[in-house]
Amino acid sequence: MKLTKSSRIANTVNSDAIGQGGNIHIAAADIRVGNGSGIGAITNGNGNGGNVWVTAKSIVLDGDTLNDQVARIGTQVGSRGSGRAGDVTIETDSLTMTNGAQISANVFGNGNGGNVRVTADTIALNGSGIGSVLGLTSSGRGGDITIQTESLTMTNGAKILASTFGNGNGGNVQVTADSITLDGITPDGQAPTGIASQVAPTGIGRGGDITIESGSLTITNGAVVNSSTFGKGNAGNARVTANSIALDGYGNTFNRQTPSGIFSQVESTGSGQGGDTTIQTESLTLTNGAEISTSTLGNGDGGNMWVTANSITLDGITPNGQVRSGLFSQVVSTGNGQGGDITIKTDSLAITNGAAVDSSTFGKGNAGSVRVLANSIGLDGYGSTFNGQLRSGILNRVEITGTGSGGDITIDTGSLTVTDRAVVSASTFGNGNGGNLRVTATTIAIDDGGIVSQVTPVGSGRGGDISVETDSLNVTNGAAVSSSAFGNGSAGNLDITARNIQLDRGFITATSVSGNGANINLNVGDLLLLRRDSQISTTAGSEQFGGNGGNITINAPKGFIVGVKSENSDITANAFTGSGGRVNITAQGIYGLQFRQKLTEFSDITASSTFGVSGVVAINTLGIDPSRGLQQLPGGLADPSNRIDQKCAAGSGFRRSSFTVTGRGGLPENPLEPLQSGEGVASWVEVKAEGNGQRAEGYRAGGEAREGKNPIVEATGWVVDKDGSVFLVAKGSMTGQGSWQRLPTCLPDQ
Repeated sequence: MKLTKSSRIANTVNSDAIGQGGNIHIAAADIRVGNGSGIGAITNGNGNGGNVWVTAKSIVLDGDTLNDQVARIGTQVGSRGSGRAGDVTIETDSLTMTNGAQISANVFGNGNGGNVRVTADTIALNGSGIGSVLGLTSSGRGGDITIQTESLTMTNGAKILASTFGNGNGGNVQVTADSITLDGITPDGQAPTGIASQVAPTGIGRGGDITIESGSLTITNGAVVNSSTFGKGNAGNARVTANSIALDGYGNTFNRQTPSGIFSQVESTGSGQGGDTTIQTESLTLTNGAEISTSTLGNGDGGNMWVTANSITLDGITPNGQVRSGLFSQVVSTGNGQGGDITIKTDSLAITNGAAVDSSTFGKGNAGSVRVLANSIGLDGYGSTFNGQLRSGILNRVEITGTGSGGDITIDTGSLTVTDRAVVSASTFGNGNGGNLRVTATTIAIDDGGIVSQVTPVGSGRGGDISVETDSLNVTNGAAVSSSAFGNGSAGNLDITARNIQLDRGFITATSVSGNGANINLNVGDLLLLRRDSQISTTAGSEQFGGNGGNITINAPKGFIVGVKSENSDITANAFTGSGGRVNITAQGIYGLQFRQKLTEFSDITASSTFGVSGVVAINTLGIDPSRGLQQLPGGLADPSNRIDQKCAAGSGFRRSSFTVTGRGGLPENPLEPLQSGEGVASWVEVKAEGNGQRAEGYRAGGEAREGKNPIVEATGWVVDKDGSVFLVAKGSMTGQGSWQRLPTCLPDQ
C-alpha cells in the first residue's frame, strides 16, 4: 500500500461532535507513506480519539521537510478537542523513517496523550521522530512510548521524544533493543539526535522517565539520551542497562561544540529537581568530550548518579578544549541548588587525557559528594586547551563563581595510581569550604601527580581534611599529598596511616599563607623513607600574615625513619612570624636525618620561625640507635687448645661421652615426682596377693608383674632371668646383660 501527495487515511471527531472516535487497523505486505500523506485518528470535539494499528512486513515513511510535507502515522487531540488521544501500535519487520516523518500520539487541547508502541526487527530513523507531546495550550498528561526491536539506528537529529509544553506530566520512554546507535545532530546544528523526555520551557509538570535496555548502546557526534526540565517541574529519571555503552565526540553547532552524552538536568530556564541517572553495564567508555551529567543549570537541586560497571574508561576532551569527557554533577554558574552525588562501583576505573569525575559548584549551592569503589583506579595525564591544561582527575570544587561548600570525595580501592599531573582534588576557588578527601587503598602510587586539598589564592574558606589509609604509599617525581590554603582561610589537616611510606622527590605538606598551619599525622608500621629532596612539612604565615606553625606527629613505634644525610630531605614544622610548630616522632630508630635549629643543605628535622619563636622537636627512639656509638669488641680470640681436655678430644678415635634420655622407666624424670604408672621402657602394674588380700607391686621389664605375698620393699638392684626379663629386687647384683649404656672411654692421663 502506498500513500503519496497528501493522501490520508483518517478518522476524525469534529469540533461540534461528542463521542468516541473510531479505530483504524491496516494490514499489508508493505506500506509506504510519503509527501505529506498520513494515517491517523483525530478528535477536535468532546471525546476520545480512536486507535491506530498498522501491521506490515515493511513500513516506510518518507517526508519532504523542505516543503513541510511530513509523512505521519498517529493520533491527536486537536486544539479545540477535549479527551484522550488514541493509542498508536506499529508491528513490522522493518521500519524506516526519513525527512521529518513522524509517528505520534499528541494532545493539543485538554486531555491525555495516547501511548505509542513500536515492535520491529529493525528501526532506522533519519531526521525523523517518534513522539508523545502535550502541547502548549494543553492540560493533561503525555502518553508513554515503548520501542522493542533488535536494531535501532537514529541519525541527523532523529528523536524519540516524550515532552510536555503545557500543564501536565510528560510520558515515559522505554526502549528495548539488541543494539542502539544514536549519531549526530540536525544539519542546521540546532538539535541533537536522541532519546528524550522533557519539560519544555513553557511546561508545568514532571518529565517522564527514560528506561533503556540494550546489548550495546553507542552515542556519537553530539547525540544524547536526555531527561531534563526546561520549565517548571522536576526532570524524569534516566536508567540505562546494557552490556556495553560507548559515548564519543561532539556535535558542531553554530556557536559551540555540544558533547555526546546521557543527561538528566535542570536546564537554565528550569525550576525543579533534576532526575537521577542510573547506569549499569559491563563496559562504559566515554571519549573526546562525551559526558554523563546530572547537573543543575537553573533553580533546583541536581539529581544523583549511580554507575555500576566491570570497567570504566574516561578519556580526552573536545578539540576546542572547553568540554572534557567524564561523569559530572555540577551546580553551574546560572544554577541555584544543591549538586547531586556521584557513586561509582567498578572493577577498573581509568581516567586519562584530561577526563574527569567532577562534582562541583559554579553557582549558588553546595557541590555533591563523590564515592568510588573499585579494584583498581588509574588517573593519568591532561588535556591541552587554548589557555591551559585540564588535568585528569577525580574532582570536587567550589569554583570561582561558586558560593557553597564542596562535597566530600571517598575512594575505596585495591590500587590507586596517579601519574603525569593527574589529581584527586577537593578545592575551593570561590566562597566556601572545601570538601574532605578520604582514600583507602592497598597500594597508592603517585608520580608527578597529587592528592590535594586546597584553598586557592582567590578562594575564601577552609580547606578540606585529607585522610589516607594504605599498606604502601609511594610519592615520586615531584608528586604530593598536600593540604594548602593560599587564599583567605586555613588548610585542612592531613592524616596518613600506612605500613610503608616512601618519598622520592615527593612531598607530604600542609601550607597556610594566612592563619595557623594545619597538622600532619603519620602512623607508620614499618618504614618511612625520604630520598632526594623529599619533604614532610607544615608551614604557616607569610610576610603579610601571621600564624603559628602546625604540628607534625610521626608515630612508628615498631618502624624506622630513614633518609640520606646529603640528599636534603627535611621534616619541618615552620612559621613565618608566629611560633613554629611541634614535631613529635616516635620510632625504633632514625637514620640519616638529624635535628637542627635551622634548615641546612643536609637532611634536617626542624621546628623554626623566621621572625617568631621556634617550635619544639621531641624525638623518642625506642630501639638501639647506632649513631650513639658502638662498644668495641676485642680483636683476638682465645686459643682453644688449652681449654679442652685432650682425653676426649675430637678425632681421638675413641667413643666420646654422650647423654641419652630413653623415656620413662623405673624412676621419674624429676626426683621430686612420685613413682607412678605410665608407658616407658616398662610399666608399673598392680596385682592382688593370694590369701591375705595384700598387694604386691613389681616392676618388670619385658614381662608381666608376678604376684607376691611379701610387703613392699624398696628395690636396691635388679636381676635378669634366662628370658632376658629384668626384675627389681631388694638385694641383688647386676648380672646377665648388665646396663644397656656403655661407659665412656677416654685416653689415659699423660
